[in-house]
Amino acid sequence: MKSWLKKAGAIALASFLALFLYANLRRPTPAEQVPPVHLKIFSLNRALTASEHPLFEAALRQQAGVTAVSIAEDGTTFSVTYQPEQCSPQTLCAAASLGGMLQVAEKNFPTGPTCPIPPFYRVKQQLLKYLSIF
Repeated sequence: MKSWLKKAGAIALASFLALFLYANLRRPTPAEQVPPVHLKIFSLNRALTASEHPLFEAALRQQAGVTAVSIAEDGTTFSVTYQPEQCSPQTLCAAASLGGMLQVAEKNFPTGPTCPIPPFYRVKQQLLKYLSIF
């Protein structure tokens, strides 16, 4: 019986070592080699004109670490993906202001989900549900 336990322990240890070596000696996937990027969404104080769109995009794309720029149809909101090691949101705001011509502010979104139904409406519905047995 003890020899069976020794064999099972040796097999388990060998399996664990093989899995450990595989996990640590394999090559990283292409997705693991790419540096991480962050997404920031900004709002502008006014809509961009058609002639300002290319200047605006060029000013942001020239920043080190910027990987993509997208401007909303209405021209008052834009998003930027960037590498945080190479630039910061403050440098993006400075570049997006086009030398002080625009006021740029970072858009903040709620951190959690919000319920579109007012809380008193839910309480009223529950109360009516419980009173419906009468």
